[in-house]
Amino acid sequence: MKKILALLAAAGLMLGSLNAAAAAANYSDTWWNPQEVGTGLQMVQQGETAFVTLYTYGSNNEPLWLVASDARVYAYTSSGRPAFRGTLYRTRGTPFSDTHRNADTQTIPVGEIFLTATDDNALAIQYTVNNITVAKQLERLTFSRTGGAGNYIGSFTLRLSPNDTSPPYGTREYNADFLLIIGEGDQAVLRVEEPIGGLCDYRGPYTQAGRYGSFAGSYTCLTGDSGQFQVAQLEFTDGGVTGTLNLAGRDGLGRGRFGAVRR
Repeated sequence: MKKILALLAAAGLMLGSLNAAAAAANYSDTWWNPQEVGTGLQMVQQGETAFVTLYTYGSNNEPLWLVASDARVYAYTSSGRPAFRGTLYRTRGTPFSDTHRNADTQTIPVGEIFLTATDDNALAIQYTVNNITVAKQLERLTFSRTGGAGNYIGSFTLRLSPNDTSPPYGTREYNADFLLIIGEGDQAVLRVEEPIGGLCDYRGPYTQAGRYGSFAGSYTCLTGDSGQFQVAQLEFTDGGVTGTLNLAGRDGLGRGRFGAVRR
């Protein structure tokens, strides 16, 4: 346990500091290491609690499934990302060919798992099973890519600051109609009709990482404003889209979230 705490301290974790506002990303997804095909984990996050299913192989080379049914946030990193900790269990139950009997179900504790979000799309995990400790770096597994175009109406909330080191000087909030296009050539376009900047185009190469998409590049507005931007945590729902927008232009920096429904 002392070794684990030392590793967490080196990673910049703030024990007991639950800065929930900074942890905007959701880590529900399928995670894997591309160099280790056939292993990985699935994580379903609800608030500060996650259900984690770890799939790997035992000493007999047969599949081994372990679960942490109550992995909870116990710390946040210096960048506001969560770290989860939970007990790992091996389970037993009724054979699939029989009528299910709840009395057959057993959960046997075998160790502990730690999961630290090091990026929106990266997890550092360390787990112990029967006194054997394993550490891995995982990323979101992408098996489906978002595509197409949609017209949306939504709101943007950006925190404004002159530069990276200066404190914010205000918040810019506005409603806007916009067009979002994810093209076949791995390019994305966000065209927003802003109340101040007028019509602005944000264009850049698109990438997908599990549930989230992202693209970055240059933006230009009809008013002459231009600069660099990044759209991240882009997620499509049944009726809309959400994401974050970071931009740097003539007026400094703007960072915040947007959410919209399909028109």
